Amino acid sequence: IYPLGTVSAFCTGLIHSAFFSLMAVYATKAKFTLFETSILLFIATMAGVAFQGPIGYFSDKLDRRKVIVAVTLLSAFFSFLSIIFGSQSLENMYLSTELSLSKILFFVVVGLYAGLCLPLFSLNLAHTTDFVPKEKFVAAGGGLQLIFGIGAIGGPILCTLFMSWFGVTGFFIFLITFHIIIGVFALHRMKIRKTVNNT
Repeated sequence: IYPLGTVSAFCTGLIHSAFFSLMAVYATKAKFTLFETSILLFIATMAGVAFQGPIGYFSDKLDRRKVIVAVTLLSAFFSFLSIIFGSQSLENMYLSTELSLSKILFFVVVGLYAGLCLPLFSLNLAHTTDFVPKEKFVAAGGGLQLIFGIGAIGGPILCTLFMSWFGVTGFFIFLITFHIIIGVFALHRMKIRKTVNNT
């Protein structure tokens, strides 16, 4: 009934579990201080909270799949920028106590990434409930939670493999890969099934 919700929930589980479990590992390998690591995770969490409302508003006004495409592809873009700003002086950028421009930009783009990425499961759930009867909302939500959980089990393991293959930047390469998978599949589904009236 809801193939996009299913695929996106699984990939979102991979992404979210890897992001929260391995962001501190990335920060350690990139020579963040303990304080900077804490600030980075704080920014990511607060950005996710702040973006829930605006993204939810637009998903109610537009085809949710368009919002999912925009969110995932922009997340991939900000992940790519994180690689650029994080690798400009990876060996010594975090050893300094001064806030360099590269460091500030890195924190900004990671915050923007998290703000776009973290509402993804809510988007998946809202999109799915557009296609199921009201009496099956709970069952559909439970199914998506299960699929998300299965993805979450494999996220840290698979992301670790990416980091072993590509080095520390493999963390963001992993995130880019699965965001693109969601975005491309959403575009594919938009060609197959017409939208529904969200309002």
